[in-house]
Amino acid sequence: MDFALWSVDSTDVPRRLTRTVPDSETKLETWIEQRPELVRDGLLPVARQLIFPTRERLDLLCIENQSRWVIVELKRDRMAREAVAQALDYVSLLQQMTAAELRERLTPHLQRLSAADRELAMALLDSETDGTEREVAVILAGVTADPALLRITEMLNRTYSVPISVVELRAFETPAGDLLLAREETGDADTSSVAQSLPRSSPRPGTPEGDRWVRVEQQAEKYGMSSALRSLRTAVEDAGLYPRPYTRSVMITPPHQHGRFLAVIGFHGASGRVYWGADAFREFYPNVKLRQAEKLLGPADVDREVDAEGLDTFGRGLKTLMAAASSSSAP
Repeated sequence: MDFALWSVDSTDVPRRLTRTVPDSETKLETWIEQRPELVRDGLLPVARQLIFPTRERLDLLCIENQSRWVIVELKRDRMAREAVAQALDYVSLLQQMTAAELRERLTPHLQRLSAADRELAMALLDSETDGTEREVAVILAGVTADPALLRITEMLNRTYSVPISVVELRAFETPAGDLLLAREETGDADTSSVAQSLPRSSPRPGTPEGDRWVRVEQQAEKYGMSSALRSLRTAVEDAGLYPRPYTRSVMITPPHQHGRFLAVIGFHGASGRVYWGADAFREFYPNVKLRQAEKLLGPADVDREVDAEGLDTFGRGLKTLMAAASSSSAP
């Protein structure tokens, strides 16, 4: 794909920006640690340069939407097909570790997190003691990808439902010397452009998405909220949005952008939790008014506890909000 950017200043003359690359993988790693949405919405970095028992080092380990671990492997230059083997090896190493072993290796990293983020990581570790398989996804990120790497990841997604995606972060230098970053993500059946364009249908039992719905309902049942979760799912779909299930949470997304975050419902710690983003709603639904949204959904950008009644209220509020936004945008 030929990807180019132009800037237009006060002279009203377009100027093509120069393609460049970050100075080092360390700089790219720092950028993503500080702003994980550079590679995907809903990521919480919990460890940088995590050391495996083999003494290999993982660039970044994240938690996605309170539910699954995400390995982020970075390449400053072209991502070759060998990066796939390296990442899958990291997945096997992570899955082989017990919760106690992973906790021990994460401990020095978790001390650097905020209390709330550390609690979330510990809750995910604690939830793994029931013997369920650890859910791990992969993001390969760099400035450009070899065609062979894209073919392999596409095959792994399509044929084997391996949750691996490729993020190309194209960097451009402005006339003022600043950098612009453009993100393109392919792969991971739940976030690919192909998946995003498909019509909504109920996932079949035995499919990866169907299995995740089973697991997240089982998790909600521990909090006495499985019925409320089913009601929320119906409300989200009635609102014209997409509920994307994980093992311990559900991310609410725009209907044709399943990798983009609007809100997340989680089940960990001592209660159910709700978080929705004002900027995310503003990006996709500019007719949504913040005051109206907070009246219906509760405070924006706040991770808060909810019970079954609170989850029902959130679902009904979301349905009302989207109906109002649709009405206000009608000609």
